[in-house]
Amino acid sequence: MTKNWNFENKENYYPNIVLFHLGDDETLQAYDLDAEIKEYIKYSRIGSNNTDEALMQKGINELFLTWLKKDKKVLNSKKFFKLNSDKLKDYLKEVDISIIISKSNDIAQINYLTALNQFIFKPLDILSFNFVLRTSNHSKKSEKVLNSSIKLLKKQTRSQMIIIEERDILASFQNLKISNLKEFISKNFIKLVDSLISPFLRVVENPYLFKKLKYQIFTNEINSNLILSSLAISRKTENRLEDSLRKVLINPIFKSSFEYSKLLLVNIKGIFLEDKHKEKIENRLKEILGHEKEIIVTYFDDRYAMDRYTQISIFAFFVEKTGHTNKTTQLQNNLLNSKEEYQTIVNNLTEEILLR
Repeated sequence: MTKNWNFENKENYYPNIVLFHLGDDETLQAYDLDAEIKEYIKYSRIGSNNTDEALMQKGINELFLTWLKKDKKVLNSKKFFKLNSDKLKDYLKEVDISIIISKSNDIAQINYLTALNQFIFKPLDILSFNFVLRTSNHSKKSEKVLNSSIKLLKKQTRSQMIIIEERDILASFQNLKISNLKEFISKNFIKLVDSLISPFLRVVENPYLFKKLKYQIFTNEINSNLILSSLAISRKTENRLEDSLRKVLINPIFKSSFEYSKLLLVNIKGIFLEDKHKEKIENRLKEILGHEKEIIVTYFDDRYAMDRYTQISIFAFFVEKTGHTNKTTQLQNNLLNSKEEYQTIVNNLTEEILLR
């Protein structure tokens, strides 16, 4: 299929997005996205228990499909997609982006994730982002299945894998005291999903984002489908922007792997910035992350938020290596050295922006 990468068209485009949830656990939390997002995306779930009534109470319409059992332990994904082929093709015919969420400790979910990506890849021109929560209790067998899935989908450049470590979500929050640990992990996992979806639906603030990102992914020659991500929130009275930027870069989820990435998507939420402030921030990001990298910065103003916060998320695309590096201390020093410069940026903002 010939792609048209003409960016001369000035019309901004809202991509059609579908969120697939694999499995049955924590269904409602899986859809706990921004209120503005919920009305613009479609929802689908592949599992064994239909939760239509509970979802309807939350105003969510879900296409539910029952996965098929081959025997008591193995789920027959091949037969499932053969039986549901026409229904899924019709459901996906207008879709531009699919977001698929699953857990590593459920082999059935990973098998269906692989099969769903293969189904999407063949007849449909869809960009697929796969969020996998790597749980602390997954088995060696499930880890092997996940690694096989990553390797298999590596050949399909439009299928990007975002692996989120459960332990890293916990490590990124200091002095954590919470009664429901499972709920906390799930909610923060969904925050990362939310932070990837949101910029696509803010075309006024982020024009051409879908076209730019699709072009980068479809034409990149690096044989890697791994994306590493990080998210940080600051609720400080002052300097929230600086504080959240520092946190997001040293977040253990990210593992400083921007070094091994060619493309970075940075999303800033919670404040409104004028163009001159955006330019200064983007220049600072290039100084920290590298001038040779492609950095796409997106913004949106959460003007109806009840609390004052700044949230920054980073998605590092085409990561060829992973693991902690010795750059964390250097990063902290770079940020401290730039404090005066960043203070100038923050001080130039209006009082309304600072206190939002």
